[in-house]
Amino acid sequence: MRALLCHCGLRLEAEDDEALLASVRVHLVRRHPTIPPTDEQVRKIVATRAYNLEYAELYANALDSEDEFGPEPY
Repeated sequence: MRALLCHCGLRLEAEDDEALLASVRVHLVRRHPTIPPTDEQVRKIVATRAYNLEYAELYANALDSEDEFGPEPY
């Protein structure tokens, strides 16, 4: 997954950079319509601001683990 944080605070996510390009373009046209972006501007935004996004599974096998809440208190 690829993601990008817009200056307005909205995080855009997509499968890859090509899909992110389309998402950025749509976002800019809808939310920031004062200046329509060129293809070059959208590519530059994605090239400089996009990052990899990975989701991690939290508490995997938590029911089997006794260490979930730390050591036993004395």
